[in-house]
Amino acid sequence: MNLTDNRTKMLQEIFALYLLAEAYDLRDLVVWCKSHYPSLDICREFRGQLLDAIQHPGLVTPQDYERWTLDDGYTSQELLQAHFRKIWNMCFPEEAVG
Repeated sequence: MNLTDNRTKMLQEIFALYLLAEAYDLRDLVVWCKSHYPSLDICREFRGQLLDAIQHPGLVTPQDYERWTLDDGYTSQELLQAHFRKIWNMCFPEEAVG
């Protein structure tokens, strides 16, 4: 496992759980985040990794996201970054990013 894999492991696990193509449910992810942040370690780790992915475009590529979720709808880094910002703003609205 390389350093990038370590920096995105929790994103991969949470996205695969909540955003896998057929089971895609952003609302369930939002409920999970709102009910478990900041008390749950894995939620804090997910939050940190999502913020890193937003602040460092390319940390998670469209190919990574497709491999994790089977969702090929984010064909460019720009589309994926917008998707990450949407997820962030829904999960952590008190700290919205533009």
